[in-house]
Amino acid sequence: MNSYFSKQALVTLLQRYQTSDMYIADRFPPQKLQNAVAYFPIPRQSVIVGLIDCTVFGSCKVGLAITLDGFIWKNDWATETHQTSLTWDQLLQCENTLRAVNSDIEFYPGIRFGMAGCSMTPAAFIQLCLAIIDLLSRQTESQPVQNEDQQLDEQYLIFIGAIAVLLAKFAKIDGAITQNEIEYIEETFDELSGGDPSTKSMLITIFNKSKDEQVDINEVLEHLISNIPCSEPAESQDMLLSLYVTHWELAMVDGKLSAIKHALLQELPNMLGLPMSVYHNASKQFLGIQSSENKTQSRQTQNTSDLHASYFALLGCNPNCTDDELRMAYRRKVSSLHPDKLQSKALADELLQFANEQVQKINHAYAEIVKYRNR
Repeated sequence: MNSYFSKQALVTLLQRYQTSDMYIADRFPPQKLQNAVAYFPIPRQSVIVGLIDCTVFGSCKVGLAITLDGFIWKNDWATETHQTSLTWDQLLQCENTLRAVNSDIEFYPGIRFGMAGCSMTPAAFIQLCLAIIDLLSRQTESQPVQNEDQQLDEQYLIFIGAIAVLLAKFAKIDGAITQNEIEYIEETFDELSGGDPSTKSMLITIFNKSKDEQVDINEVLEHLISNIPCSEPAESQDMLLSLYVTHWELAMVDGKLSAIKHALLQELPNMLGLPMSVYHNASKQFLGIQSSENKTQSRQTQNTSDLHASYFALLGCNPNCTDDELRMAYRRKVSSLHPDKLQSKALADELLQFANEQVQKINHAYAEIVKYRNR
């Protein structure tokens, strides 16, 4: 933000860390500046105070601009990132997450600036960032009343960004993402962004990059839960419950529930810190909707109250289904979790192991139901 410090204060700080690939205000080589503005790109209204060239041949088509509002950068093909700009408010919040990863700078998980072609080392750039953070901190200390709404905005952006990652991995887990799923996700992003186009664009970018890359789900969940934008435990649980229901709605948007998604829906309450009862309630609600749409007629009228309801939920069928319908549901579940099918989708090893465990549970559930019906 412009109000943090003057252009001269930032120039003075940058001069202490200048290297051969860093250029400071009013001494930018014209072609480098032109390329940076065009390729990063840099908004016309931004006041550029520093420019770091990260190209081997000095074109400055890849690098980082230091403006009065924050950082704007462009990576080469080797460095992926969820966003390419950072406000001073965001930099202030990343002091504990800022680190060097080989030739990259990681501000937050998934947000990286690549320095492979730069003479300035990642360690030197981190020192520059820490100096800017120190200057920002001293400025904010002189203004003790902080903008709480702005801090809440930053927390909420991290929260909904984590949601976008979770939805991406969940949607892709059973194969190609369908048009119905895309439309549902866009509607969800409309709600999460409050109708703000730039926020929705950020969520779409995070989603598209996350669906095909390796992601540490535990780390994503940690960011999600630690950045829930409310202080009351009851409100936090309501938000997590709403997120869980969103996963169910996404899973059912095509009118059928895949085995791998169903298995993950069983594990998700524990991952979100929710009671297992939320799975049973959602299972009754959504699988009931499915069975009513299929207009399934039953010839089995025996009382199943003494049979664990989760067996039927695991197989994705109604307790009153026929033996033939039960057998078909069982075969579909086992077939969809077959190792050869899952290997072709290039799933992570832990997901393959998880799928194998689910097959064992499905086999057990089917055997118990058959045993009960034949007694």
